[in-house]
Amino acid sequence: MDIRTSLSAMWQLIGSLCQSATNTINDAFNQFANSAIITRMALPEELLKAKMQAALDLMRRTASSAWMKPLTAIHRITQANGFMTGLLTNYIAVQPGIFTEETRLMWTLMNTYILKGATKSCSCQNDGSCPMAAGLYLYNMRETYGLYDLNILQPNSTLSGIVIDCLPLQMTLASSLECFYNESCMNILFSIYSKTVNISILDASSPSRFLPTTNIEFLINELFIEEIFNEMIYKKYYLECAPIYCTFSYARRFYWIYVVTTLIALLGGLYTTLHLITPYLIDFILFLKKRRSVQIESQQNESKIFNSMKSL
Repeated sequence: MDIRTSLSAMWQLIGSLCQSATNTINDAFNQFANSAIITRMALPEELLKAKMQAALDLMRRTASSAWMKPLTAIHRITQANGFMTGLLTNYIAVQPGIFTEETRLMWTLMNTYILKGATKSCSCQNDGSCPMAAGLYLYNMRETYGLYDLNILQPNSTLSGIVIDCLPLQMTLASSLECFYNESCMNILFSIYSKTVNISILDASSPSRFLPTTNIEFLINELFIEEIFNEMIYKKYYLECAPIYCTFSYARRFYWIYVVTTLIALLGGLYTTLHLITPYLIDFILFLKKRRSVQIESQQNESKIFNSMKSL
């Protein structure tokens, strides 16, 4: 229940998970960099960029899914086997008063919580998880042998965004960083340490797609990635592809200005063409006509000669 019991373990877990996420995403990027895009023809720049973005999103989801599987397995194994945490947040060890010098007994009792405003108890052994708001209990509580009634036990201060649970991993996943954005909340934490802690408050004005109230489980699922920048040099892709030839087409709507302009262009082109070829066309027609006349005249002369020879 007391934040001082679990806060250090929470930050150690966050540090380990962050480092593991960094290694996972670096491996995924290396694998992505060694993959190839094979297409029958060179892709347009916008289409290539869209395909690259889709591939990056798929890579991130695949890496996140693969990374979360062992974490989930460890969590379930810990719960199923009933391992006692070193923080005694799920079980406590109690030494009875009856023992001899040769024999020392140690009992293990499950922690049971009656949450504030509730009448039914929640036990780490039977329920697996008993999330509750983190607080500071700056007084000596009497021995309760693992039974904590939060309707009676009142904290001196509560810390927003931090959740206490049976296991440190459960606490880490359910908590958010809200307290570490809040100066008042941080001052409460600073007050419980005898030594000065050199920690800066997180800047809520910094641009981020994550809210201060976003739980850490969501950050883990996102591999702590704020944004993946897709910067593509299309020229290098085009040179690597080295297409033999390029074709393009575009659709254009026929509106009246375009139609009139096209007709004028056609008429102007037709006029110019006729102006150029008309003299040659006339000469060709006259040549054909003259040739036809010569042929007719030749045939008539041949006919006269034939008739003269016949009369002789």
